[in-house]
Amino acid sequence: MLSWLKAEIPKDSLEYLLACYRKGGFAENPISRRISLEETFYALWALREIGFLAEISVDEVKAFLEKSLWNSSRLSDLYYAYMGLYMLGYCYNISDRLQEYYRLDGSFAPMPKIPDGDPYATYMGVGLAKLSGFRLSEKSFEYAKGVESPALRALLMDLLGLMNSRRARALANEILQGRLGFWEILALKVLSKHT
Repeated sequence: MLSWLKAEIPKDSLEYLLACYRKGGFAENPISRRISLEETFYALWALREIGFLAEISVDEVKAFLEKSLWNSSRLSDLYYAYMGLYMLGYCYNISDRLQEYYRLDGSFAPMPKIPDGDPYATYMGVGLAKLSGFRLSEKSFEYAKGVESPALRALLMDLLGLMNSRRARALANEILQGRLGFWEILALKVLSKHT
């Protein structure tokens, strides 16, 4: 992503990131003592992107992520734990865990007891399904095509293999008509592979 944006990491940013490292994971900031899955995932991603993953104890992080993988009660926690482990080279069968979040309309819910799915949870769920071998129904393809946000629709359609150059250009134009945030920039990067 950084090379795509033609951006460089300032040295003090790397120092800040490493100052957030705690035994087993990453905190929100250098002062906080509480490590979290989301911060750990993004820190691992950033360190991998810039080639500094060796600066941390992978075994400690793996232990934290594995514990969280099996004890999470939110799809986002399951996602961040699995994706962190995947970045470190580990894969797990989480089909039973994903089934707790999967809905009849092909979406994923953020928590097991929430009856309706949402696009963000579905993006995470589909990503996990593709990596872990969880079988999605045809309803997931229908759900993806109906997502209101063009960025999330693009990301879901790409994950599900529904993207072609015509769709990619149309979705990119739709995204560029609105405000650009994280999801929109990520979607434009993904769409650039198809145009």
